[in-house]
Amino acid sequence: MANHNLTVNTTYDSKGMSGTITLTYPGGSTTGPGESAANPYTIAPGDTITFVRGTINDSNAPVFYSYNGLQLFTNDSTIQMTSTSSNVVRTSKTIATGSSAVEIKAVSFNALLSGVSDSFWVIISGDSVPSFNFSNITGATPYTLYTRTATISGMSTGNTCYIVTEGNVELKLNSGAYKTSYDLFNTPFEVSNGDVLTARIRSPGGYDSTQTYRVAAKSYGAYTFSDVITASTSTAPAGTSYGFEVFNSSGVNTLTTSSRSSRFVLSGSGNLTLNNSASGTAQILTASTTVTVSGMLANDNWIILYGYTDSVYGDNESWELTKNTGSFQLKVTAQVQANQSAVYAYNYTVLLGG
Repeated sequence: MANHNLTVNTTYDSKGMSGTITLTYPGGSTTGPGESAANPYTIAPGDTITFVRGTINDSNAPVFYSYNGLQLFTNDSTIQMTSTSSNVVRTSKTIATGSSAVEIKAVSFNALLSGVSDSFWVIISGDSVPSFNFSNITGATPYTLYTRTATISGMSTGNTCYIVTEGNVELKLNSGAYKTSYDLFNTPFEVSNGDVLTARIRSPGGYDSTQTYRVAAKSYGAYTFSDVITASTSTAPAGTSYGFEVFNSSGVNTLTTSSRSSRFVLSGSGNLTLNNSASGTAQILTASTTVTVSGMLANDNWIILYGYTDSVYGDNESWELTKNTGSFQLKVTAQVQANQSAVYAYNYTVLLGG
């Protein structure tokens, strides 16, 4: 594994009111490999890039302006720049470039060099995106747990990537413990070629139903590769008494497939929004709505059926229904991704039995 120095230089004009930022590439040149996406500088997996604070031509500007406001940016949000003495160091382990180069840009935001920048483009030798494939689940028994496995391949030797999931799917790495989508959102699995992922999925609760789940590899702030797992349940057996039944909290069946004593009261729909648009981190949020039902009582004679549509920006949602005198409340709690709003569409039907 080798180290590559990238030197950041600044200069000012004769009045000290404007200037430039110039990056000197490894090897001492300001041109050549590294100057564009079409001509990137090549490193090997595990190599280190050190950003050296270089020559300061500041004879016409106050010293404290020389690096004041200087920041380093990349188009790979997984690269976290950290300082070591006067330099900034980052290994290439998480720079999974695939077939596209990563841009590293030095930008100044101080009063004298506002908006001035220079770029360096880097790519990992022989790097390619990860690949894995889970088999789908067909003919499943309703509301039953199933597992599927897949092996990571395709990356350059020594490189790694991060694994996350979407939907109510649990995932484990090799012989480790299962993690939920919420756990992986905060602490994703870091995987290498040859690692085995096992997905644990519960099939839909009814016959003739299909649910999809996604397992994805993350690189440079976006999904590099993902695989969708489809779980489909079988057709209801011939002669099956198929329909819906309602049980109360004590397990007593209050509405069966042969019941004829319930009548329709009302139905409706709406949206519940969990707003995390102003936060830079994922948050667990709650929203609720109260629906007025004339004459309703908080007992088992009143039956409320509801459904909802998943939000792409919410994970591990849970719903709670509370019956009250004259109304009922629907409440959703979910993990909402940073800088996003999760909107859940819901619908309900109220029946009166007894």
